[in-house]
Amino acid sequence: MSVPFGLAGLTGAPGLPMASIENRAAEAILAAYKKDPKNAITWSKAPTNNQVEGGGAPSDFSSFGVDGELRSKPDIGAPGGNIYSAYPVAKGSYTLMSGTSMATPYYVGSQALYYQAKKSKPSGADVRRAFKNTATISKNWKSKTYTSAVKQGAGLVNKITIKNTGKKTETYTLSHVAADALNSYSKGNSFPAPIPVIEADYASVKFSANKVKIPAGKSVKVTLTFTEPKNGDAKHFPLYSGYVIATPSNEGSPAVHVPYIGLKGAVRDVPMIDTDVGAPGLAYTKSNGAFNFKTAAPTIQVRYGSHSPDATIRVHDAKTDAFLGFVNSRKWGSAFGATGRMTMLDEYHNLNIRNYDWHGQVFKTADPTATPVLLPAGAYKLVVASQKKLTKGVYPADFEIFELPTVNVTA
Repeated sequence: MSVPFGLAGLTGAPGLPMASIENRAAEAILAAYKKDPKNAITWSKAPTNNQVEGGGAPSDFSSFGVDGELRSKPDIGAPGGNIYSAYPVAKGSYTLMSGTSMATPYYVGSQALYYQAKKSKPSGADVRRAFKNTATISKNWKSKTYTSAVKQGAGLVNKITIKNTGKKTETYTLSHVAADALNSYSKGNSFPAPIPVIEADYASVKFSANKVKIPAGKSVKVTLTFTEPKNGDAKHFPLYSGYVIATPSNEGSPAVHVPYIGLKGAVRDVPMIDTDVGAPGLAYTKSNGAFNFKTAAPTIQVRYGSHSPDATIRVHDAKTDAFLGFVNSRKWGSAFGATGRMTMLDEYHNLNIRNYDWHGQVFKTADPTATPVLLPAGAYKLVVASQKKLTKGVYPADFEIFELPTVNVTA
C-alpha cells in the first residue's frame, strides 16, 4: 500500500507480511511496472539515507493565517510530521504520528529550555518575540522560494544560545527576503479556496539605513518603506509576505528576523457572504410565501465566507422601510455580533450553510440580554448585513448588504 508524505514501514500478521512506502515512490513503482511488467523489485541489505518527502518544509496539514483582523497567525512552527512518539503499550508503545499534538511538546520544551538558560522569568510576550525573531525560515518542498509567513508564521522554532551582549556595541546589516504570495480568490470566487494558489508576487523593502551601530543597552529606530508587488490582481486580495533580517557583524551573535504580511487590494472589499452558492436566501415552509408564525416560519440561509466584526439580519417594515429589530432565531439566537468564516463542509459532509429559522421575534437593539418581542401580522423585509473588515461599523456605509424577498405574515 502507499501512504503520503514520507511514511514507510513494515507490518502485517503471521503469514501475511505487509509493507508501506511513501506515495511518490509507490507511483514511481507503478509507472515502471506499466512501462515493463518484467521489472522486478529487489531488497537491498545495505543501509541507505534518503530525504523524506516534505522534510524540512511546513506540513501540508498546517493551517493558513491570517486571523479575521489580519493579525499574523500562526506565530511560529515546530516539528510535527512523522514524529516517533509514545503510544499505548498494548499497541506497541511507540509509533509515528503527525499533527499539532506532536509539534506542541517540542515548542513547550524549547520554551522550558529558554527559561532555564535565562535563569529568569521573562514574560510570555518576550519569549514569543525572541523565538519569532530567531526561528529558522523554511522553504516549500523542493522550492527555491520561502514559504509564506501566512502559513509558517515566523518560521520553525530554533535552538538558540543565550549570550550577554549588553557590554559591547554591535553593528547590524539589514536585508530582506521575500516569501510566497498566497491567493485564495484567484478565480474571483466569494468563498476563499481551501488551498490558496501560490504566486510569485513579491514586495520590495527600502531601509533608511542599511547598517546600524547599536551601543550596549541602546536601541536604534530604522524606517522601512514597503512597496507592494507589481504583479497580482488587487481584486483577488493576494497576501504577500517576507522577512526583514538583521545580521550582526559578530559571528557569535544570532541574526534576528521579523516577519511581515501585506494584502494587495482594499481589505473592506473582501467578500463577507459566499454568494457563489446563492446565499443569502430564503427557504419557505409554505409555497405561497405567506406565514403564520404559530404554525410555520421562513428560514434565512447564510454562508459566511469571511470573518465579519458584526454579522446581522435586520427586519424592516416592507412599506415604510422602518427598522424594527434584529432577527431572533430559535437555533442560533440573536442575529447580530461577530462571526468567523464557515468551514467548507459540515460534520455530515454537506455544504455548510447556517439556517436562521424566524418565528417573528426580534431584538429591538443589539442587546443579547434584552427580551425579544413578537411582531404582529404584516409585510416584512429581511436584510442580511455584514460589517466589512477594519471599518468603524457605521450602517449602512460599512456593511455588505443583501435584501431578501418580502415575507408576508398572516394573523
